[in-house]
Amino acid sequence: MTTTLNHQVTESATEELVRRYATGIVKKIMSQIESNEKKREKATQTKMDAALTANGVRSMKHWKATSSIETFYEENERLFEELLHINSLTNFTTNLHQDRYKFVEKYPFALTELMNRV
Repeated sequence: MTTTLNHQVTESATEELVRRYATGIVKKIMSQIESNEKKREKATQTKMDAALTANGVRSMKHWKATSSIETFYEENERLFEELLHINSLTNFTTNLHQDRYKFVEKYPFALTELMNRV
């Protein structure tokens, strides 16, 4: 019984911390999503450049870019799931008009994708 009570208290405290610092957490996650998307676009271009020739498709550069694309995609999916979880706790997407969420304008890709998933 004590462990259940401790788990509930810990979960409640964690949710309270997320609510309190949601703005900073959201900003950090959106920044990481944008960064990953830029890296994924660069890797996609590298993959396409290498795929112009038959030898290029067999090159290490091509396969490394392919792996990077998959990695960045999976990482962004995980980050979007985290944003959705934070949204379920704080409902921040309804408050994007507030000054504290003004920073979201700097992350157009992340904002568009998030709003499509909400």
